[in-house]
Amino acid sequence: MKNLNSLFFYFLLASVMISCGKDDDGPSNPAKVAFINACSDCPNLGLTIDTLTTQFANFSYNSNTYLSVKSGSQKMQIADQTKANIVFNGNSNFASDKSYTVAITKTKAAPSAIQFEDVLPAVIDTNKTYVRLINLTSDGGNLSCNIEGETSTIVSSLAQNVATDFIPLNPGVKLQYKLANSTKTYSVNIRNLAKNIVHTIYITGLVNETTGSKVITNGVFINKS
Repeated sequence: MKNLNSLFFYFLLASVMISCGKDDDGPSNPAKVAFINACSDCPNLGLTIDTLTTQFANFSYNSNTYLSVKSGSQKMQIADQTKANIVFNGNSNFASDKSYTVAITKTKAAPSAIQFEDVLPAVIDTNKTYVRLINLTSDGGNLSCNIEGETSTIVSSLAQNVATDFIPLNPGVKLQYKLANSTKTYSVNIRNLAKNIVHTIYITGLVNETTGSKVITNGVFINKS
């Protein structure tokens, strides 16, 4: 009986140690969160959820990769690396095993944080490229987008701070877009949308800016490759 008790004790101890090791590896059943800095006059910013921080991003760039965080209701802060310039404080809810993009928009005097769920295609055609568009312009109005050389639109009247679903396209296509508050046609700077990759293309900037870092432009985040 004493030997059985000893065996049970060592089994229990081993189970606790394994459990602790798993906790140290990172959040269990995590959510994944990416960050876009679309705040036109904000400094280099990072998104902190609980105690974990994304890669930092200047306007108009992103965190380049997802951050795995605990699921559930979490404190969310957007600030510079010193935490002296806190642009946003708030709370959000992240479901386990789901992916999200959080964007900070407008200006540091009146910032807005927007959260999108990244619902990737359930089945991916490996011969297609997938594109989602997010309109993060501050004064651009609705956005429409088409493939260069084709008149039919793939996106029509996409409102500010709204994202499309992921759209399957032929790889290598060139995209161009228009904004309701501008007379210009803008070309997407990504010239080779490769097959079997899932992209988010986000549009940022100000239509009334003609030079400098605040002009209308686009960035890309690779959701899955």
